[in-house]
Amino acid sequence: MDIELITLAFLIVLFVTAEVYRSLKSSRGVIVSFEDSDLGFLVSPVLTARVRLEDGAIVQATANSCAVCMGKMAVGTQVRVYCSSTGYVLDSPWFRKKSSGSCVSF
Repeated sequence: MDIELITLAFLIVLFVTAEVYRSLKSSRGVIVSFEDSDLGFLVSPVLTARVRLEDGAIVQATANSCAVCMGKMAVGTQVRVYCSSTGYVLDSPWFRKKSSGSCVSF
């Protein structure tokens, strides 16, 4: 094996390990609302959302506006929330839970 394959294998293992660790430390939730920014949706690089966690608690979480757009996050979207040094952060889950057929009420 040459150095490129070893580097590639190391980076893949590192990425998978980081994602597994982050998924174990995170919790699932549903976006309840987005906070309005004075600068507007497209200008602000960070958006604030209110998220209802699985245990019923509502927390404020931040998300990069590019991640919100690319993840197609809207009110009612299932998200993954993890705690960082700056507070809660939104992330798209790799796998979404299947709906039970009933509507989610807020």
